[in-house]
Amino acid sequence: MVGLSGVGVGTGTIPVIHGIADVWNYTSGIAPGLWVTIAGSNLSPFAQLANLSSRDTLPTELGGVRVTFNGASAALFYAGPSQIDALVANSIGAGPVSVVVEVNGVASNAFVVTAKETQPAIYAVPNADGTLFSVTAALQGTGFLVGNSIVDSQVNRGVFPARLSTSICLAWAAPQERSAFVTDRQFAGAFPIRASLAARVGGLPARVIFADLTSAGLYLVRIEIPAGLAPGNQPVEVSLGQSPANTTAPVLSLTIENPARNVDPNR
Repeated sequence: MVGLSGVGVGTGTIPVIHGIADVWNYTSGIAPGLWVTIAGSNLSPFAQLANLSSRDTLPTELGGVRVTFNGASAALFYAGPSQIDALVANSIGAGPVSVVVEVNGVASNAFVVTAKETQPAIYAVPNADGTLFSVTAALQGTGFLVGNSIVDSQVNRGVFPARLSTSICLAWAAPQERSAFVTDRQFAGAFPIRASLAARVGGLPARVIFADLTSAGLYLVRIEIPAGLAPGNQPVEVSLGQSPANTTAPVLSLTIENPARNVDPNR
């Protein structure tokens, strides 16, 4: 019998990365604390979804699939043959980042992407041809959803002017407490972001009530919808600081509706 030693190397089809964008607005690029979609081929042997309800630590491996950003393991939510949804680690800084997907020990070639300090995105549903993304929001303190009911079946009606609405946003900036910038586990609480934030709806300033990190990669931003907006799809944008590069995608809209007489503004 001959003794063998050494390090095993996985064999199989090599995964290939084609591109990376944020999960909601499909804007190319990455940022720390951003949920991103990695598009490619041979990224997973089958489709699989992480079960987050039974664990505190976010999984960094799904059925033999792993993702690293500059060597830092990423939390995974979904892995399929042509798509992976991953959370960029908080340790990633601005500049070139090497992204690698590994499937059962077989690694892809490094895909180099330029990371920004922040890359704002808002939960929005695209229309059929992807030319417009309609934001879905929730009324203050409720689960009552408002926005565009044509593209999002969860939505009850449009947004009334001069009302408070809540949008779920992704990847803004680190919280004021750096230790609260969590990307590897679930947590309880809300942590204010440290950067200044501004919002506009229909070209008018919208007062920002608060913007907090509420779970890994997810921020709760509450704004006051300006008065005097005409019914229909109005452009909406949220930005951090003064840099145009830190503004949400230009194709986002919020559907405005005038309330009927005697309607309950909270329903």
